[in-house]
Amino acid sequence: MLLYKGELGNELKLWGWWAGAPPDSVIIVHPWQFWNWINMATTLFLYMAELAGNTGNSNSAMTSHWKID
Repeated sequence: MLLYKGELGNELKLWGWWAGAPPDSVIIVHPWQFWNWINMATTLFLYMAELAGNTGNSNSAMTSHWKID
């Protein structure tokens, strides 16, 4: 589990983090929102890769995780 110590209220610079960046090129996001989107995209990508890599009978990708009597 991630531990945040006062970081949720701070701004996260995605672009323009170097010292000489012009002010109009700086992109600032809320860190909680940024990492939430990264988490969702990673989860969906891993799930897609799991379904695509399942080499079984047709329609077995969704049912191979559970025991079927």
